[in-house]
Amino acid sequence: MAEEKEGVTTASSEQKTREMDGKKNYGRRKLPSDTIRESEEFFEVDKIVGMTKINGKERYKVRWVGYPASNDTWEPRENLLPCIEMVEDFERDRQRLKKRRAEERRIRKSQRHDPLVSALISVGMGECAIRL
Repeated sequence: MAEEKEGVTTASSEQKTREMDGKKNYGRRKLPSDTIRESEEFFEVDKIVGMTKINGKERYKVRWVGYPASNDTWEPRENLLPCIEMVEDFERDRQRLKKRRAEERRIRKSQRHDPLVSALISVGMGECAIRL
């Protein structure tokens, strides 16, 4: 199964094949086997670049060290336990971005309802008029 080593996820070829049988590929590609030790392949996680839910389970899009973005794969959280800090950092950043976007939407919405801004826009001065 997975070996506890920070930033490195391991899985035997047999385990990956078993997981893949009868399931969609979800963007997973067989990575070149540069480091093979007793039928286990070791891949180092560069960063987490995305998250989605598939059949109610969270999957994280992983960028691997030494591989281009075209080799990113969708991994379940349990495969990423050795680098759980990266997953948690990604989730924190995602929540911050979500809050910032919500605040920006709230500000834009309140500006649309400002009578002076509405009046200036209606007379064609919206882009250059400012209220001091």
